[in-house]
Amino acid sequence: MKKLLILCIISITVSCSFIDRIIMKKDVVAITQKINTKIVSVKESLIKLTTEIEEVYNNPTKYDLSIDTLDKKDGGVFDSHNDYTYYYKTVNTGASYYFTPMKPITDDMKKEIKKATYIENYMIEAYDSSIVRVVNVDFCVPYTIGLLYPWFDMISAFPPGLDFKMFEWFTRGFESPQDPIWSENPFADLYAGWVIDISMPIKVNNTSIGASVINMEISKLVRYGLSNVTSHVMIIGNDMSLLGATNKVKDYFDIKVIEDDDYLGLIKENKFVPEKYKITSESQADSIRKIGSEINTGKKDFTIISKGKKLIFHVEKIDEINYFVAGFSE
Repeated sequence: MKKLLILCIISITVSCSFIDRIIMKKDVVAITQKINTKIVSVKESLIKLTTEIEEVYNNPTKYDLSIDTLDKKDGGVFDSHNDYTYYYKTVNTGASYYFTPMKPITDDMKKEIKKATYIENYMIEAYDSSIVRVVNVDFCVPYTIGLLYPWFDMISAFPPGLDFKMFEWFTRGFESPQDPIWSENPFADLYAGWVIDISMPIKVNNTSIGASVINMEISKLVRYGLSNVTSHVMIIGNDMSLLGATNKVKDYFDIKVIEDDDYLGLIKENKFVPEKYKITSESQADSIRKIGSEINTGKKDFTIISKGKKLIFHVEKIDEINYFVAGFSE
């Protein structure tokens, strides 16, 4: 009778572990598909937005470019700030503008601003609040003009005379033959936070005049993917940064993801060390580094020993951006 009871307990334990493994794998696959579908939709939104912008800029005669409203409240104004001329909107709705021309202000400059006003609604349509942080459209021909949605106080945040070509997110799109290109790794942006973005060129007569960019917040991506998930699951960047994890994972390994720290404050103090959030970092425990090394070999299924227990892992790749979703069961 005692042996039978022991066998029953073992059988129940094995069955529970097997069921947990099935649920975990199902969660990993579902999260991967959910995130990939959402990210592909962001890319499609960027392509649509850029096509709409190019329609305006390739066919300007179709649009009213009269400039009589630019210096009125329903449009915007040219004014001085810190001894420099800015164009800005007098209402904090729609997109904000970055244009800091040298004086004198010419009618051609005003017409370029008026032309840009026609793309605001397209930017709003491209904005997906569930995952997107900002939609950014920037031109370097014939003038340096930037639009940002949602509205943001550009004057207090950005110095005058910026050259967009100094930014990787701009040149990546601006120099692309045509295709939208994702940022290689997640990165920290003082305005947008910990992000990934996609950028593509804006072309007039087959010549690049600027770039359109959609910037996605990692924290939103993680919340979107892991909402209502109860398994041990984590989301890992292609550089092996631990971007997000369920509380079960954080508690089991006693680890932090980037969003758990005030990384923007650390960046401002020049104390941010992104390497420590990578699961392959030397500062991580052996079992954590083992997860990273196994994922780097391309394995979808593997086991590691942690705290004397065998953890069974399953990994799926988010194909659009080459990130990973990994889960484990005991």
